[in-house]
Amino acid sequence: MKRNFNRISIFLLLSFICLFTQAQIPNGYYNNAMGKTGDELKIALHDIIKGHQEVSYSGLLNAFAYTDCKANGKIWDIYSNIEYSPSSGVCGNYDEEGDCWNREHTWPQSWFNESSTPRCDLFHVYPTDGFVNGKRSNYPFGEVNNPTYTSGNGSKLGSCVTSGYSGKAFEPIDEYKGDIARSYFYMSVRYYSEDSNWDVSEMTNKSEIKPWAMTMLLRWSDEDPVSEKEINRNNAIYGFQNNRNPFIDHPEYARMIWDENWSGGNSYSITCATGLSHGSISAPESALEGSTVAINATPDPGYMVNNYSVYKTDDINTTVAVSSNGTFTMPAYAVTISATFIQNNTYYDIALGTVNHGTISASTYSAKSGTTINLNATPETGYCLYSWYVYKTGDMNTTITVLGNSFTMPAFNVTVMATFAQGDANGDYVKVTSAPTDWSGDYILVYENSSISANVWTGVDASSCFVTKTINNNTIVNDGMVSITIATMSGGYSIKVNGGTNDGKYISGTSGSNKINFGTTASANTLSYQSGDVTITSNTSVMRYNASENRFRYYKAATYSQQKAVQLYKKTASTQPQTHTIHFDPNGGIGSMNDQNVNEFEATALQANTFTREGFVFDGWNTQADGSGDFHADGATVTLLDDLTLYAQWNQLFTITLADVSHGSISASVEQAFEETEII
Repeated sequence: MKRNFNRISIFLLLSFICLFTQAQIPNGYYNNAMGKTGDELKIALHDIIKGHQEVSYSGLLNAFAYTDCKANGKIWDIYSNIEYSPSSGVCGNYDEEGDCWNREHTWPQSWFNESSTPRCDLFHVYPTDGFVNGKRSNYPFGEVNNPTYTSGNGSKLGSCVTSGYSGKAFEPIDEYKGDIARSYFYMSVRYYSEDSNWDVSEMTNKSEIKPWAMTMLLRWSDEDPVSEKEINRNNAIYGFQNNRNPFIDHPEYARMIWDENWSGGNSYSITCATGLSHGSISAPESALEGSTVAINATPDPGYMVNNYSVYKTDDINTTVAVSSNGTFTMPAYAVTISATFIQNNTYYDIALGTVNHGTISASTYSAKSGTTINLNATPETGYCLYSWYVYKTGDMNTTITVLGNSFTMPAFNVTVMATFAQGDANGDYVKVTSAPTDWSGDYILVYENSSISANVWTGVDASSCFVTKTINNNTIVNDGMVSITIATMSGGYSIKVNGGTNDGKYISGTSGSNKINFGTTASANTLSYQSGDVTITSNTSVMRYNASENRFRYYKAATYSQQKAVQLYKKTASTQPQTHTIHFDPNGGIGSMNDQNVNEFEATALQANTFTREGFVFDGWNTQADGSGDFHADGATVTLLDDLTLYAQWNQLFTITLADVSHGSISASVEQAFEETEII
């Protein structure tokens, strides 16, 4: 059964719209843990992460938008495949999976008597489907063979088969077992010696984890290594709580503390050389003796790694062998790592994908890394460009940021795609009345009290920088006025001027006299919305309208009485992408499922299967009835370029019947099984 994605019709698109400043491990954060094992290491880590900055219980909901946000802007639920918007709110009442989401305390509140600090500790509180959360209740985690309940993503509730406990347990899917294990390790260390009022459960004794559970969790941590999701979550939580989960930064710490047979040696520090030319490097701040360490190198645009070097921190003449891809074996002493970079003179290819309702082109189809590539789109009549998509050829999960109509060529081949929306490119502008997940689009800047819009942008600071506009039902008719294009970029949003003297230039903050500066290089801005007003911030300056001087300006002080809030009006054509239809075929099953409409190029989760087939178990969807096409799991995220039919795939379940025998008895390990399953 093929499980690769079709290059033309469907692909996953990761557009990181949950922007948050993700702090890395501070230098020396774990210095006091170096060279320790067992209880000494536990106490050292406790002292490092204790006394964290607490988030309020309601504040958890706001934090989830940054700590548990998928690439498509939806809440990352570890218990189900349902996708909720962070702004959809939580609830306490539910009848089935998919009704709502709420806060899941993986270490149940009753186990620590609802003490306020652990109750609001993000490292063990996750957003999850409310119904599945209710099913989990306060049962311990464990492994389940014959579940009484299974969630949409495969999490199970039933009798535990893990050695040491046979009561009711909840088993998450394999993808998140390591996440939960490391959350438990964190809780045990963070609240070590602070658990006098905590309770005893089937899995824990106050903040200590019982031996049967610890054995299982250590295994889960080994089998499900730290993922990028965990790393990003750890960094984001550090921004809220000012402490980290040591077992994500250093997963080896778990066995160094709780495995009596640990013999892996000690950790030693790793220092990254600074002041490098044309690039930077990073690596873990420490590693175990004998472990493999990878040096992560980030060349500047147009450059590539020339070589790596590793040497003893206090003796530059004692070097460590490094492979050509930047990995080395950690010695029994502290090391410093470095790298050199050279110009990359290799040319990489630019391919154009198949698009609907228009044509696209690029300024060149072969370029060096670091070259600026300009793109051009020609829509069909009645359509306008909606968005560009540039990704690594053969790897559609690796996307390249497009600013306006250009991007910087990376050091690999890329494919360019675009989607076009129905409507007039000169459509009217409609007021922004809620905070969007992604601010990208074309806008005009308006001061509503005087019904004026910034228009010249030549001197946007000059008194002639605006025109009076008629606002009717939160709509302004577009008569060719100058607009701004907002697009995502690292650290925030770029703002580019369309028309006027500064056409094609970017707003790049303010001068010392509060005037707006323009530049050829994009500058990151942040945007926020509250009660109709939009705040645009660049560094410490805020975009405002000065009513006494009739000027739109960036002010370094946002409290002057003459400064008035501005509003953004968005071009309507930018909100009308093409839609495609997914038809679900039961393929031998029974029941009915409505067709699902999906916006073109918008990553969307498939609705959950409701078809049934007697004697069979649903196994997912396929683009071909015989299973020879592209496979999609139940609830998988897809992106469409055309209409699609998905066929249910079924695994037949056979019944095992035991015959009567003489002079003994026989048994089988299961009563039902799929074809080719080993039966004991």
